[in-house]
Amino acid sequence: MRSSLSAGTKLALFAYNSCPSRIIRSPSDTLTLQDDLNSLGRWTQQKKLSFNPEKSVHIRLSRKPDRSIIPTYYLNGVNIPQAESTKYLGVHIDQSLSWKIHTGLVVVKANQRIRFLQSLFPRSCQRARITFFRSLVLPLLDYCAVAVNSCKKLLIDSLEGCVKRFLRTLNLGRIPDTSSDERYCHRLRQLGWQPLFLRRLKQSLMLAYKLIFNKIPLGDLLFQPYVFPVTAVSAVSGNTRQIGKIMDHPRAIPLHCQIFNGNGTPISASTRSFAHRVDRIWNHLPLPPEAYLTVDSFENSLESVQWTQLSCVKEYLPDRYLSFFA
Repeated sequence: MRSSLSAGTKLALFAYNSCPSRIIRSPSDTLTLQDDLNSLGRWTQQKKLSFNPEKSVHIRLSRKPDRSIIPTYYLNGVNIPQAESTKYLGVHIDQSLSWKIHTGLVVVKANQRIRFLQSLFPRSCQRARITFFRSLVLPLLDYCAVAVNSCKKLLIDSLEGCVKRFLRTLNLGRIPDTSSDERYCHRLRQLGWQPLFLRRLKQSLMLAYKLIFNKIPLGDLLFQPYVFPVTAVSAVSGNTRQIGKIMDHPRAIPLHCQIFNGNGTPISASTRSFAHRVDRIWNHLPLPPEAYLTVDSFENSLESVQWTQLSCVKEYLPDRYLSFFA
């Protein structure tokens, strides 16, 4: 299928879903994309398959304030309807790449499940409520959290509000007579939980580790893979050990806030982007060299980090929840 597409047109496949895309720089790119759609239509006819154009969606992603007229695309002679947002693999993608719509829909769905748990289990069944919350609601709030991790505090608070609302339904004993945010942090510590923003921060660093050390496919498209500096060690006289190699301290990794496209060309990253945040936080992690040897050792080492002592991290942590670290 991909062999029938023009250079520059990407095709993402997942199960029975397909998503062709192309960067539109000139009117000729519009014609090229339509030709590729025609090629996909011919390919389906040869394979005796068919797309459903009526269930397909055409969305243009752009943050430019002055957008040109959106062209009309056809698949097998049927007009593909335009949309301002669409759901793709569980993530609601907005045409301006804003996470407001996605966050709002996640919050609505999470609150519906919380109300369902309240009606299903009485307050005396706290253990059941907690178990089902961690199974049904928390994965919803954590799903694709790295990709949709917004820096806007309003969206961060709306997600935290779901957990806060659920914790108020539990009887966890005496609660300090303080602000609602401090009481929320107190309840989290009682259950041994972490705030969502801290979970997202750790998930971002875990994803960065896998990308940098090439543990997952396509990592080199986002970051240049890290290669341990190698130093030869001379054998000591009388020692039977052969000349070996040691790894230098791997903490400082020059990400340079760059994202790489399919041609290997670096693209500058926004200060709000995943790459920029990881670049700043990663190089300030106070971890020993052995923490970077494996995925498990790196994940375990993150639990001992004093996040509030890192100035680059405090920029992304909401002030109202800093009492969690007290």
